[in-house]
Amino acid sequence: MKLVLEAGGASLESVLKTTILLARMENFQVVNEVYAEYFPKYSPARATFQVAKLPKDAEVEIEAIALSGDLIVTVAKSDPCKCT
Repeated sequence: MKLVLEAGGASLESVLKTTILLARMENFQVVNEVYAEYFPKYSPARATFQVAKLPKDAEVEIEAIALSGDLIVTVAKSDPCKCT
């Protein structure tokens, strides 16, 4: 996944969300451990599902949504709400 992201101008740090498909839920803990190695500081949003079967009899499939290119973030500051 890292190589695919880099080829598209992104990185693991730019991943916003992943979807993980597991052939067997018994692999959930191992996937969590490996996932933490690749996302040690900030973990992107994630959804994990067990499926009946994956292509080529794979045990795990991961889809990632990442930002690519330049991103400008503007943070607006306002006074506290003076609600009554």
